[in-house]
Amino acid sequence: MSAFGAAAGRAVSALGGPQIAAVLVAAGLLAGALTGGAIAGGAVKGGTDGSSGVLSIYPCPNSGPALMTVPAGQRFLVTGRTEDGTWARIHYPLPGRTEAWVQVSPLTFDASLSTVPVATCEPVAAAAAPSFAPAATLTATQNNSPSPSPTPVPTPTPTPSPTPNASPSLTKLTVSTSKISYDQGSYCPRAVKQVTFKVKGGDDAGLADVTLFWRAPGSGSYTGSPMSLTAGTARDGTWQLTLDTMTNGIKSAGKLAFYAVGTNSAGATRRLPTSGADTITVAVCANSGPTIKSAASSSGSSLYWDPLGVGGCHTTTSISAQITDVDGVKSATLFYRLPGSASWSSKPMTAASGKWSAGLDTTKDKITIPSPPTDSLRWYIKAVDGKSVSSKTKTASITIRRCDSEAAFDGVFPISSTYPCTTATITIGTYANDADQPADGLKVVFYWTLENTRTNPPPISGHMTASAGSGNYYTGTTASFDGQTFYYGRLTVYAVTTDRYGGTTKSSSFPATMACR
Repeated sequence: MSAFGAAAGRAVSALGGPQIAAVLVAAGLLAGALTGGAIAGGAVKGGTDGSSGVLSIYPCPNSGPALMTVPAGQRFLVTGRTEDGTWARIHYPLPGRTEAWVQVSPLTFDASLSTVPVATCEPVAAAAAPSFAPAATLTATQNNSPSPSPTPVPTPTPTPSPTPNASPSLTKLTVSTSKISYDQGSYCPRAVKQVTFKVKGGDDAGLADVTLFWRAPGSGSYTGSPMSLTAGTARDGTWQLTLDTMTNGIKSAGKLAFYAVGTNSAGATRRLPTSGADTITVAVCANSGPTIKSAASSSGSSLYWDPLGVGGCHTTTSISAQITDVDGVKSATLFYRLPGSASWSSKPMTAASGKWSAGLDTTKDKITIPSPPTDSLRWYIKAVDGKSVSSKTKTASITIRRCDSEAAFDGVFPISSTYPCTTATITIGTYANDADQPADGLKVVFYWTLENTRTNPPPISGHMTASAGSGNYYTGTTASFDGQTFYYGRLTVYAVTTDRYGGTTKSSSFPATMACR
């Protein structure tokens, strides 16, 4: 066994005693033992020294010269690893050091090296190996001359050990937004497309550089992008980097992972976060089709059907909307469903003056009312963009009404101008007709008010449904009242007709002075 092997054995024994020795296997590694460490046996497979069959031990990864070499079959206590897993930190139980580094490739392990924490290297000066000069061989000679006084040898001044190089500091890794969007076609112009990363960094000797490592959604590896010093100095400053979804090719939805690494002039590094990575969300703006705004009917919420050609009603309407799309609008269509129908009809819309529109006509489009006096027509607009992606509005409705002709009145008048001065009533009559209604088929209601402006008693009023007489003559009688109280009373009366389609007409008011007899 080599001197290193013997010292390593004593170190392992001191750390774990017989229990640790009992679990060691030849050329193996024990993960989880010794509080997060691992025991590795060096079954050297050619090693890092070519065909020499020995393993070199270094003060730091990729840092030489080697502290020493050991033959195959040695055992190591592994206490750390580099982030990429190519170097392992081992316990170095020889004078002047506590740890050293070896390459992982020639080693074999019992457990996964990933169970060992990531570590950084802070070089420690190796103690110089003691040097012993061979004793001189003395030959006896006869010399009666006195020996000369020995020349004094100056005491060598020890060379001071270099101060270990501490890692730089990194703090406060921040982002300007928690979500960015990739927009390949201006589908979300107001969405945030850029993110700015900032980190505080410093080092007594000055930071040489700070790099942001980031991995886009769907990518299997990290990209390193140098950060720029934007405030302060390399000893204590703020470093910054901005990524753009379009410029940097961040095109997939998901999580963008990132971490920062600072390096000083001596090559020492610091990572933030120390393990894992922070993330932000990446969204992809989808083409949701044309934007349809201000969809409306020019006739409002009503449209009329005029089967008798009465006229004077809105029987046509124009349904229009503002339709835009970054890929252009290929077409727009008006879909409508007639009252009482279970299927939809459609009309192409045309563009003019920034609007798309299509007209409806109750006569030409045969929009009728199966159940008078009203029913509803349903409609919506569908638009298609230049990439054949469509969108549509919510369904709206228009109330379809029958266009009624006005009823005509031939006066509204009391049949008699006097009434008894005791309990009395007044009969009221009128002539009324409507082109939408057969003769004597109107509903006529009289509304009346009686007051005495001389004695000013409280006025009385009421209404009654008229009875149809011959032709277009209708009459009705008021409720009874005290004729003496309303001596020389003033009567005001008017009539309201309703035809079979619900159309109503009100007559003008008719005032008359009544006297009891």
